Amino acid sequence: MSRSTTPPAVTPPTPTPTPTRATLAGRSLRALLLLSLVWGLGFTALPAGRAAAAGAAAPPAPVTTGLPRFEAGPCVYTLGKGQVEGQSVVCGTVVAAAKHATPGGATVRLPVAIYKALAATPAKEMNVLLAGGPGQSDQVFATLLTADSAFYKASAANNDIVIFDQRGTGKSQPSLQCPEVSGTTQQGFYLQAFADSPFITAMNRCRDRLTTAGVDLSAYTTTENAADVNDIRRALGYPAMNIIGGSYGTELGLAVARDFGQFVRTNNLSSIVPLQLAWFYEPPQSFNRALTELFTDCAANAACAAANPDLKTAFQTTVAKLDASPAILTFTDPATGETGKGALDGATFTSLLFQLTYSTSLVPFLPDMITRTSRGDYVWLQNLLPLILSEGNDPTALGMHFSVVCSKDTSAARLNAALDADKSILPEVRAALEPSLFEYSTLCASWPSKGADPKADQPVKSDRPTVLVSGQFDPITPPRYADVVKATLTNVVSVTLPGGGHTPIIPGGPVGNCGFTILVSNIANPGAPDTSCVATLKTTYRQLPVSIAGGPTPSASPTPAPSPSPSASPTPVPSASPTPRPSVTPTATARPSQSPAPTPPATGNGGFLPGLPNTGGGGGLNATDNILPALAPAPAPAQSLPVWLLLLPLLALGLVALPLVRRLRRRA
Repeated sequence: MSRSTTPPAVTPPTPTPTPTRATLAGRSLRALLLLSLVWGLGFTALPAGRAAAAGAAAPPAPVTTGLPRFEAGPCVYTLGKGQVEGQSVVCGTVVAAAKHATPGGATVRLPVAIYKALAATPAKEMNVLLAGGPGQSDQVFATLLTADSAFYKASAANNDIVIFDQRGTGKSQPSLQCPEVSGTTQQGFYLQAFADSPFITAMNRCRDRLTTAGVDLSAYTTTENAADVNDIRRALGYPAMNIIGGSYGTELGLAVARDFGQFVRTNNLSSIVPLQLAWFYEPPQSFNRALTELFTDCAANAACAAANPDLKTAFQTTVAKLDASPAILTFTDPATGETGKGALDGATFTSLLFQLTYSTSLVPFLPDMITRTSRGDYVWLQNLLPLILSEGNDPTALGMHFSVVCSKDTSAARLNAALDADKSILPEVRAALEPSLFEYSTLCASWPSKGADPKADQPVKSDRPTVLVSGQFDPITPPRYADVVKATLTNVVSVTLPGGGHTPIIPGGPVGNCGFTILVSNIANPGAPDTSCVATLKTTYRQLPVSIAGGPTPSASPTPAPSPSPSASPTPVPSASPTPRPSVTPTATARPSQSPAPTPPATGNGGFLPGLPNTGGGGGLNATDNILPALAPAPAPAQSLPVWLLLLPLLALGLVALPLVRRLRRRA
């Protein structure tokens, strides 16, 4: 495309209405977790392109007729500071076929933003950034790409950067967002009332509305999504691309390499999702591995072991204690100052640890969090949660999420295999996370995309230069997922970063800097990334700062509660609805049940429970930039990163099962 053309104004597509921001009061943690735990991280580092080859020219003019085509127009993204629309960034829409096998039918409109390379003579390939979820908007990248950021300077040094909203997500049209669900949770259902069946009912209403409006949900699959990526390349006039993806973005990137490998120069992926595995049925196993890894690593670290003796026992004892007598916590909404109370039981505590483990920047504090809680110190939780559980922009497109997942094999056989595997994991993890598996089974049974993607579960074979970056403590895409993918690739380098959580490639600390360097080097030298930094990494466990914890870690109780037996049965999870659980097969593991936890006492303002941000990866935190500076890793070498960015793997959660918190109670 011409680098001096200012795009003409066009009428932007009509946005899908989304719920307005509500205060934390009036929302249940359970209800918002129902949404937030399906976000796509898709957050990736933005590696630099290779040095421009001699004689390299700007990309040819975009295709403006037929399909696919580019229509210049205003940016739908909120651009980062210093970016100027029409100068450093050119925006518009790519129009593509809804079903690529029948291009004469319906179309999809995909917003795009092209960040021009800083080099006078740029390389010919685009760096395309793939968000996750599935269902996340690329607004997360637009937010990060400020003109003075290391992300932008590195990634745009020699290549144009292209971000876009995948079909059904963000500001794309048709939109597959589900305000039926978002609006319901924003109204503050009580936890006891907001059970599985209301969520499923709301999702079914969303499905029915979309299909009545003529949206063919069977067109929203990873294979069609991959064809969109190539269509964007074609419409914008680039002969090739470097793919950068995280979480679900890795599944999508692998599919692009499978179907359009001749146009892929490099594939740079973090937190790997193999197409052939049912990740949505494996969160209990994946988190169990991460938690066990944390226990082992802390025990082998003299300082961590001294400060946090027998971390596994501390965790199990805490869960048992909280299940027997939930802790009553007081939260304050940082936006309004409103306070309220809620109850924390063992399953909820386990689920919160699952979420916190996503963030590489929080990994060093996890043992201290467990130890403090085991000693009855909840101050850190009361101070931290309202800051990280705030609302952002561009909610996850749940219609897209389920369309992609349900096009895969969600059969009873797969679910039963996962339930059988769960029998060997920590019972506390099983009790907290296993109930989430049934949402996928129930909704996918009648979702229109069921069976729509014949390639959805097939291993990817590719010879494109690929780098796979995993995190040691990733709770949802474990390093073994990279091993599975690596087995069918012929030009691949795979590394696991010690101390890493989910998508551990955010510059600012040693782990993120290393992950970022590896991706950059693979684009600069395809197939030969510089992985030497991995050997320098180690986890330095730390106590939470006083600004969050309120004081030093309490001393151990002189009479600790007894540890639960390792062979104990899983802590039962309450039946959330009178509606029976779906019948899977006669041999399916039965879902445990028990009486509800005690209801906390009423408070003057009415209790509230903060929920995770319904962002789909947008916006970041509203209140933490200046409140949580002590949680940042060691000072960034060249740039001071806001804390919300360091917590982004937690805020814009990647591949996760649906509702994981079942028993946190609130009272009106």
